[in-house]
Amino acid sequence: MAILKVNINPKLLEWARKESGFAESQIAEAISVKLDKYVHWEKNGTEIPFGKLKDISKQLKRQVATFFLQEIPPKNKKPKDYRNLNPEDSQLSPETLLAMRRANKFHTMAMELEGEEYWNQRYVWLKDLKKLKDDDALINWLRSKLKITIEDQFHFKNNSDAYKKWRNAIEDNLGILTFQFTMPIKEVQGFCYSETLPYSVVVNGKNSDAGRIFTLFHELAHILKHQSGICLPDSVNSTQAIEFDCNSFAGKFLLPANAIVSTNDPDEILKFSRRFKVSSEVYLRRMYEENLLLQSEFFRLLEVVKSRVKPAKKGFAKSTPLQRSINQRGVTFYNTIMEGVNKNKLTYSKASDALGLSIKYLIKD
Repeated sequence: MAILKVNINPKLLEWARKESGFAESQIAEAISVKLDKYVHWEKNGTEIPFGKLKDISKQLKRQVATFFLQEIPPKNKKPKDYRNLNPEDSQLSPETLLAMRRANKFHTMAMELEGEEYWNQRYVWLKDLKKLKDDDALINWLRSKLKITIEDQFHFKNNSDAYKKWRNAIEDNLGILTFQFTMPIKEVQGFCYSETLPYSVVVNGKNSDAGRIFTLFHELAHILKHQSGICLPDSVNSTQAIEFDCNSFAGKFLLPANAIVSTNDPDEILKFSRRFKVSSEVYLRRMYEENLLLQSEFFRLLEVVKSRVKPAKKGFAKSTPLQRSINQRGVTFYNTIMEGVNKNKLTYSKASDALGLSIKYLIKD
């Protein structure tokens, strides 16, 4: 049987590869062809076996039809990079670039389904920000807006429960979409978009629950400043003014000064951090920021609490495809897509693609 070969616009192939963060050699290896043959395809776009084009599309997470478009699509929007990394380490991996593509895609779908008027109405609270004079006023306002008190925070069952409650409160009361995608943890802990509606925060699914909570509020601080950014909150130093401010805001929100109990006992630090549902490092840094610890004592205790942090246990609970879809996309986006289906604004096929679910999960009895 003759092998079906096709011709495509080679610039589309080059664009798709670069947008996905792969080198030519990586794609050639992944689809089991010699490098010079793949380079030839990307240069000329001719005589490509259709089966290999399907393999390429799978590797680049693109539909095959992408390679037959008339024009090259616009580049994916990337937030400003606020990470404290050397240039050679700052390149974004295919996993992170895919997360950004998905976030942009979900933004567009949410806007198209709900409309600009709806999202403008969700963000009427932005007018309140102009009346707030300092961080303390902003934090008090945000506590009230999210409808979660310190006492509520203490009564969360555990860090996992706290993460879910904070995430839902941000979506429900601020209208900010929250996504959770798996990315290299040493590369990025979170990023956010605030330049176009709807606003969104993306956290790294590889991080601990406490780490994701802190990242949520670090990225929320960026959004309140009308900034989009790529961040590594754990690596921030005092020379990074914007990132330092966002870390400071997240810390003050989660651990108000008047609720901190001063101690230099590592066991008590761990106990109090569990009470607030934050990491022991965050609790220790907040004591230092409030001048409750000397610098020498801070660094000594920091080494101690770091040594006591246990890796998160994985593999216990098996989530269903539906649970995984909601965990990644957030309740608000999931409900937006399902409402779009119910109102015949969206086909089952497009909803299935958006939610990463087979159609059987979308059809209600």
